Amino acid sequence: MRAIRLSAFAVLIAALLLGVGEASVYAGAGADFDQADPVAVVHRHETGAGAKAAVAFAMRQIETAQATIDSSRGHTVDATAQVQLGKAIIQWQSKVSAVIAAFPQADPASSPVSNAVLLRIGGVATPKATISPQYDYQDLFLADSALKTPEDAVAAAVQAWTAEQIRVAALESAVSYTEYVWTSGWQAQIDACQGAVDLTAHYGVRTIAEHDDCGGSSFPTAPGTIVRITGVDAGVYRVVGVAAYLNGHTATTADLPRGYDLLFQTCVNGYSSMSFTALTRVGS
Repeated sequence: MRAIRLSAFAVLIAALLLGVGEASVYAGAGADFDQADPVAVVHRHETGAGAKAAVAFAMRQIETAQATIDSSRGHTVDATAQVQLGKAIIQWQSKVSAVIAAFPQADPASSPVSNAVLLRIGGVATPKATISPQYDYQDLFLADSALKTPEDAVAAAVQAWTAEQIRVAALESAVSYTEYVWTSGWQAQIDACQGAVDLTAHYGVRTIAEHDDCGGSSFPTAPGTIVRITGVDAGVYRVVGVAAYLNGHTATTADLPRGYDLLFQTCVNGYSSMSFTALTRVGS
């Protein structure tokens, strides 16, 4: 028995001197290991060191991904991308936990143990073939590439949100006219002369109206003009232009322009000539 142990130790020394990799040392040890087998002990140590490195690597990627989520809060239109990245983080956290359960020495909180101590105290190595694939620590080195896609999605969402903020700011600075829509109703509300009135319920087409002598005559009609509507139908709109002039005595709702986000109606020459300015919504 002593001769066998010395032979195994010789294999160990040769492996270390020649720089043989973990797989070669492991193969030389056979399928089973006993308490005093130094080759088995070294394999255990190397496996533990490799697993610890893999765990540390994966945890760095997870921390980076979490930082991406944290820095993006409040800077995306919705949380879709963050949710997907969060799910990926949880998945990789589970993988890390599984590896630590299989290789306790891979826990970042564990103290490193030197080869010399391991050789002195001995130990039993678990053959790699008996470890479930889900605990294979090598998989943890894929964390960076696996998390990259959802991280990129969050970055793209932030970029889109930032571009939208720039666009909105530009629109705000471009607003040159504000129209207040004080209520929805019909003729009595228009005659009250308190601002524009939403007539959509009567027309079946989104329309606001105001008497020309109550302020309607000043509403912009030049294409490209940016206006803000407040109250009912609030939002920022771009003027398309006058879409139609209709005679209030003969026209019906069938004659109203369609296909626009909003129409502004006012009299141009009394009830016999009413203009309908078309608007396209460009902001909230």
